[in-house]
Amino acid sequence: MSDFVYDLRRVSHITAAAVGQPGQRTFYLQAQKGNDLVSLITEKELVRALCLRIDDILEELDKRGVARPDASEEPTPAELLLRPPLNPFFRIAQMALAYDPTSDLLVIEADELQLGDDDEDEDIDPILQQRSDDDEEAKNEPRRVRISATRAKMQALSRNAMDIITTGGRPICPQCLQPMEDEGHMCVKKNGHGNKKASEM
Repeated sequence: MSDFVYDLRRVSHITAAAVGQPGQRTFYLQAQKGNDLVSLITEKELVRALCLRIDDILEELDKRGVARPDASEEPTPAELLLRPPLNPFFRIAQMALAYDPTSDLLVIEADELQLGDDDEDEDIDPILQQRSDDDEEAKNEPRRVRISATRAKMQALSRNAMDIITTGGRPICPQCLQPMEDEGHMCVKKNGHGNKKASEM
């Protein structure tokens, strides 16, 4: 049996992005394969470290003759947006990244941040947070997720996430997960109502 609650191999979608205004943002790592859409809450510095590690691996591979992916192979900016529903599975404690030469994929392993018995994480979906009463030993072990993606997808993730971290990027509406323009935002979740400027939300 796998040690991973989710083991998403060669995902069709992967991104790291933030929801909310700078200073009050929540960062997510999100991946999808088939019907499995997994969203994990993370910290900005963990995302930054992931981006730097991706670049380090791609640079080292380039030196070994494995050329960096061309920009034409990368997902479009629209494909790097977070996808609804945004139901976080767990909050990440730590991540590891490695390159698998057999499959030519970059592999992320994310471990759950465990809280005390009396603590609750209000950002985590309460249904996803529950564990089976039949699996007593598993309750004491942090859950783990493994995600593997092409070098092109990881390169795009790194560039997009670093842009969000360093420049703030465009704020993401927490309702519809679409970028908000400063001149106004028509939220589809509110049927076009609540047309506020990004700086006012």
